[in-house]
Amino acid sequence: MKTSDIKGIIPPVITPMNNDPEQTVNHQALRDQGEGLRAGGVHGISPRGTTGEASALSSQEKEEILATVNDQVKGRVPVYAGPGGITTAETIRLSKRAEELGADALSIIPPSFALASQKELYDHYTAVAKAVNLPIILYNIPARTGNKLLPETVQALCRDVENIVGAKDSSGDIENLKAYIRLTRELDKEVAILAGNDGAILTCLKEGGAGGIAGRANIWPETVAKIYDCFKAGDLEGAQAAQDAIAVAYSPASTPNPVPGKAAWPGLRCPVAVALSEDGGLPFPIIRWMERGEGYMGDENKTNNKQYEYPYLMQGRDGMLHLAYAARTRQGIKYVRFSEQDVLGAKRETVGLYNPTAAQSR
Repeated sequence: MKTSDIKGIIPPVITPMNNDPEQTVNHQALRDQGEGLRAGGVHGISPRGTTGEASALSSQEKEEILATVNDQVKGRVPVYAGPGGITTAETIRLSKRAEELGADALSIIPPSFALASQKELYDHYTAVAKAVNLPIILYNIPARTGNKLLPETVQALCRDVENIVGAKDSSGDIENLKAYIRLTRELDKEVAILAGNDGAILTCLKEGGAGGIAGRANIWPETVAKIYDCFKAGDLEGAQAAQDAIAVAYSPASTPNPVPGKAAWPGLRCPVAVALSEDGGLPFPIIRWMERGEGYMGDENKTNNKQYEYPYLMQGRDGMLHLAYAARTRQGIKYVRFSEQDVLGAKRETVGLYNPTAAQSR
């Protein structure tokens, strides 16, 4: 796989679980998800990452998941396996096995729990890279690992190690992402920098990055893929509209990944769980004020120009997950469901009224 092929929108695929005591992996749902994502226009698929709950999977499950995803989509979109481990030896073993199972590239998270120096991280990745022949994408997510890959370390690894060809930045620090792009641009090799925070995809592309490994693409693959597709086609307005659309999906800071996206697919491995409200909605905090004429909902006779709107993810009658708003009205809370196209500004469908006072009295 060439570095120039590492691009676009790559969902870190969710691992669906069966509703059984052992919480086994639902491989049919995984196949369905992979096929749906591919049909939705994504440019790659990344199983066994943070969103895929890799830390909660056994070695055998990791192998079976990669085999299933490969069997379903390989040859149609690239497969980026997540083989990160706590130790260098474990990471090498998982990386070799991913290569044997047919992964196209590796997205490798730093060791977690034990704090490592930048020299130790450099040595760790160098040792792993020497053990495999696949392209490697460094994965910076310090909030989860406790170990931050500094821009200078990313530059040095991409410069010194032939098959380290990119980096994904999930730090949430836009200046860190820009530094990754700026410093690797100075090298005499092509390097692919990917946004790991969905809200930074378009900024990454504008700065010269290659795309994003985007969790929200698990729910709205077409919408997220439009950020990249429109940008590459020179349609900056369309790219910005798609980027703005996914901003209302959920708030990862208050509802940690992978809970929001996992509500779209069966099961979430304990102790992390999706807590649905009585009406089937998944509540999230207020994101922002909504102005009348800008998605305003509620009592048409209401004179107040502003109201709170709460973003929700709802399971629709069609079995799919949809974005909805819970808007406070005189009657209670009104839900408005959005399909993927609706998020970009098409029609809205009112799917029911819910009176919280009545619900509390049951």
